[in-house]
Amino acid sequence: MVEQFSLSELVTAAQRGNRAVLARLDAVCSETGVFALTDVPFPDGLIEQLRNVTLEFFQLPPEVKSRLQSTDGDQFVGWKGSENRNEFGFPDRKEMFHIGPRVDPTLPAPDGSGVVAPWSSSDGAECSLWPSELPQFRDTWHAYYRSMQQACTDLGLAMAAALGVDAELWRALVADNWADLAANFYPPVGAGAAGVRNAVHSDLTMFTVLYQDGGGGGGLHMQDRDGEWMTVPPKEPTFLVNIGELLTYLTSGRWWAVPHEVSEADPAAPGADTVRISIPFFYRPNDASTITPLLGPDAEVEPIRVGEWVHNRKLRARIA
Repeated sequence: MVEQFSLSELVTAAQRGNRAVLARLDAVCSETGVFALTDVPFPDGLIEQLRNVTLEFFQLPPEVKSRLQSTDGDQFVGWKGSENRNEFGFPDRKEMFHIGPRVDPTLPAPDGSGVVAPWSSSDGAECSLWPSELPQFRDTWHAYYRSMQQACTDLGLAMAAALGVDAELWRALVADNWADLAANFYPPVGAGAAGVRNAVHSDLTMFTVLYQDGGGGGGLHMQDRDGEWMTVPPKEPTFLVNIGELLTYLTSGRWWAVPHEVSEADPAAPGADTVRISIPFFYRPNDASTITPLLGPDAEVEPIRVGEWVHNRKLRARIA
């Protein structure tokens, strides 16, 4: 069973120094590395819009989607077809789309005071990775990206309070961050080759906030610190937050970067004959940032230059 928090509960706990709630958050992030999050504020109808327009995107003709790929072969920029390997070198069976401020600088991060820039209808117009055949896709994703940045600002400050980290230090860490917004599209069970749909990995993030719809028969599994695997079924409008490897580094191993996968669903599971869509928000500092642990390690630890570290992790996986 995944522990659940509401965002407003965590924000209030951080503001008032409610140690009971903050200690519970600390324990969950240390032991399982994942929790459910409710009460995330979005404009009315945005989540339904997001799911519908994302499904429309993946139903575009292959020749349209194939134009929306990275020119340097990075499969985590733009669209990628169903035959790919994750950052740890394991094969996946899904289509995906990734975008963030490194390729569309109009996708905003909060400034040093935590303020996210307002939206303009022209935002993203110069970025060639958005499908011109589906203009509402760009607009909806921009709206969701801004809402998620604000939610992650609030959630991050609660995490800082749970760790005993100064709020200003945390704000400086995530100001001008390069969070990526992505979508995974899984075909129905029985459509194409069987096998693991998203191979086991842990995220190269501080944390990830995941929306998953109720389609595809589920299949998300996560491994706690004791090595036990748990099934995490979709539960709208709940989001899942999982700790990534950068936050494990920043906490000197205190918080658990949870390994997870999406397995092939049981054909008898409810919804197995439908597609599955998940939309993760990968939250990490700007690639140009150099970071050191927020909590004192037992021994001296090398600083991490974020972009270089992520690149090398992916490269090492490809070689392996």
